[in-house]
Amino acid sequence: MSVIDELKTNPIVFGTEATNIDERYFSNNEDGTYSATPALLHNIIRDALNFYKEQVFQLDTECNYHTEKLAKFKDTWTEKLNRDQRELKYGEQLKELEKRKREWREANLDKCDTRSGGPALGDIDEKRFFAGYSPEIRPSLKQAVSLYKYLKEYDNEHGAEIKEAIPTMPDILFVKSEFADEYKALQDKWAEELGIPIETEKVGEIERTKYTINQLRNANMKAVISSDDGLDEYIEGLIKYITTSNKVEYKAKREECMTLIDRDFILDFNDSTKDLKAIEGINDSIEIYTERTDDATPVKFIYIGKEDAYDVDYKYILNAVIDGETLNYKKNITTKADLKKAVETSILLIESTAFNKYMKDLRAFADTL
Repeated sequence: MSVIDELKTNPIVFGTEATNIDERYFSNNEDGTYSATPALLHNIIRDALNFYKEQVFQLDTECNYHTEKLAKFKDTWTEKLNRDQRELKYGEQLKELEKRKREWREANLDKCDTRSGGPALGDIDEKRFFAGYSPEIRPSLKQAVSLYKYLKEYDNEHGAEIKEAIPTMPDILFVKSEFADEYKALQDKWAEELGIPIETEKVGEIERTKYTINQLRNANMKAVISSDDGLDEYIEGLIKYITTSNKVEYKAKREECMTLIDRDFILDFNDSTKDLKAIEGINDSIEIYTERTDDATPVKFIYIGKEDAYDVDYKYILNAVIDGETLNYKKNITTKADLKKAVETSILLIESTAFNKYMKDLRAFADTL
């Protein structure tokens, strides 16, 4: 029996540390045990699949199992950052605006249509909270490929059935296209009344690497046997995470995360280091280079930022080439404590490499956090 099938059928017993047993994810058997709900199974498959896919991208440096190419993307990171900052600044006004929009749609049913609300998987903060699980698991490349294949195959075979068993949200009312201009004019009027500035600036496109796994056309991928070996560690860690924390705490951490990287960060870093230099990168990121002089060719050493608009945390990425070998270390960070731990881990990783001359700088920086 597979790990996921065991989770479907075997009762779960929680210890005293489990203070957030959400009934959407765990049904109470009334005998001191709980059972996994379809919503939990759906979220585990979705997030584990994304985790092991990212591991393949990170570990497959020779691109035996995936492809990489530069492509144009809508700058959704900036779009999301603008939206998040807008929510923080105009939170209560935006809630009132949504209330007026909803009431207008309900009072003008002849100008609206409906569509299915889809599975009830929680609000945006709930999804971000769930995605905030950042396991310390470090699989080998072959294990990551094997688990990715297993999860993809399991999702193809059972995903639709699991999703159908999840309670659905109410149908959504949306405005018909012929009344869109009228609806937009009302929204602008209400926003002005509530003191919310109308968004006029549109985000553009950015060029970044597109990562793709195509199982059907990749001979190396086909040769790997799919297996759930090691998935139990991921599932146990995720269940512990969602039952010992909650989305309110996570949202507070996320708001701290939004202010973690700023210009003061660069000043603090450069004031504390001698050889390494931090500069401001695109999309509110920080890039750390191995040379401080302007005439030398700098080597990017560490990146701190978000790779995608839908990332919940910042990513700390140490990527160094040493004597032809690549040293990779990646960690999700939400707080300064996370960042300090990532820097301290980097110090250990470079200790026996040609980059160990930068250990002193990293120690000095860690002491400022």
